[in-house]
Amino acid sequence: MTATGSRSGTSITVTGTTRNIRAGSVVHPWIKVNGGKAIKGTPLAVGTDGSFTWTYAAAKGDSVRVKFNVRGIKSDPIVL
Repeated sequence: MTATGSRSGTSITVTGTTRNIRAGSVVHPWIKVNGGKAIKGTPLAVGTDGSFTWTYAAAKGDSVRVKFNVRGIKSDPIVL
């Protein structure tokens, strides 16, 4: 699984792709804001092409670290 993110003001968008994961499988985001406790994000489904897109509204200046997990396969952490 690969994932990359971008930020525009307070909107964070992460797009990713999976391999050998069935369409409709669920991706679970885990988030840390400003290095705090990890919280679960809203799960999302993998598309038919293996892709997923996740958005998060953060306060201006927040540091957001996110990692994705699908069927035990985890992405590298992304810091935005």
